[in-house]
Amino acid sequence: MRTPFFLLFLSLFNCAGARLRPEVMAEPLSLPLHLVRTSGAPIAEPAGELDLPTALALTLQHHPQLQGAADLDRLRAARIRAARVAPNPTLEFTAEDFLGSGPFRGVGGSQWTLTVSQLVELGGKPEARAALAGAQHGVEAAQLRLTRLAVLSTVALDFARLVHLQERRSNLEAQLENAVGLEQAIAARVEAGKDSALQLRQYQIQLSLSRFDLQELDRAIAAARARLASHWGAREPRFRVAVGRFSVPRSLPAPGELRERLSRHPELQVRQAQIAQLRAERELERRLGTPDVELTLGVRLVAEDRNAAMVGGLSLPLPVWDRRREAVDALDAQVRVAERDAASQAFLLGQQVERLLAEFERTRAELLLLEETVLPEVETNLGLFREGFAMGRFTILEMLETQRSRFELRERILTARLALQTAVLELELLTGVRLESGGAK
Repeated sequence: MRTPFFLLFLSLFNCAGARLRPEVMAEPLSLPLHLVRTSGAPIAEPAGELDLPTALALTLQHHPQLQGAADLDRLRAARIRAARVAPNPTLEFTAEDFLGSGPFRGVGGSQWTLTVSQLVELGGKPEARAALAGAQHGVEAAQLRLTRLAVLSTVALDFARLVHLQERRSNLEAQLENAVGLEQAIAARVEAGKDSALQLRQYQIQLSLSRFDLQELDRAIAAARARLASHWGAREPRFRVAVGRFSVPRSLPAPGELRERLSRHPELQVRQAQIAQLRAERELERRLGTPDVELTLGVRLVAEDRNAAMVGGLSLPLPVWDRRREAVDALDAQVRVAERDAASQAFLLGQQVERLLAEFERTRAELLLLEETVLPEVETNLGLFREGFAMGRFTILEMLETQRSRFELRERILTARLALQTAVLELELLTGVRLESGGAK
């Protein structure tokens, strides 16, 4: 199968009123655009052969968890606009000195005041709220990328498993074809009196068990096809067969290059975006500690002589007690915890890369040994046994054991191919590095 070159986010100044600048972060891990067909036109599931790029494109188009990127952009723009909106002014009307006693009886000695008040936010609070809105969008966008990577990696692994099942079926089918030919040879030996009919009967029972195994594989393939098609919402798979073949990369990038690319993994991008959001919340709490000024302007009318005058005022709360300090301290602690969590996750991802590299080297060495050394010897040995069996030099049991050895060796090779393919895919998903493939194996 073709190696799936799959691939498959604001810090603030502490001084009040300082201009906010977005935190510089690593670029997110790129998706495998060389694999996914992103022409923009709708893609229909083929009725015959299905390759991996088409499966990934269908999933991108129809999987419900991968929709909504445009809505996230609109939500971000709306949040930032709302964060920059100033408080609404306040209209106040008051009446004094009326309906009392003495000179204030009636309304002739009353005073009427109409004022408009406006709160003026100081300390850069609108910018801080806008920065927090942008940081929230960064978390959501990173979560979407992480979800996309998880879903597409599942699709690629399911595709690889389906190809593995198909190749196992081909192996068993070839084994059955050879077994049928051997059955005819055994029947001829029985007729010639060289073997007993009981041995032929035992061999036919083994053939029946192998045919049952073939039916089991057919059911497993049907279930794997349905599972793969479910990723793009198909109730029944239209495609007939998954087209691909396993291959071994010629070489791997240096471990240092792979570890360096880990900073772009969506898992770390989510944590970096969460840290940026906590820092934005902390900066907003600090700036909320800056007192705001309320300006008032209006007109007062004296009913007795019908004279009017302007009135104005300025209100400024005194920051005697800092009620924001505890909130800022709590957010400081949350930032430190999140930073340690991000460092821990980066360490775990690095360990995973080391494990996959070791698994890749071990499995590749095993696969090359089996395919280039052991398999040719087994094939040669089987040919010699066939010739000797035809001349009566070997028994049926010896011939059956030789055939079983070749079948089990091919099953082991297919298992090693799947293990190697899985290690390659997980390395590409973790690091975003395209691993070049070599010849088909």
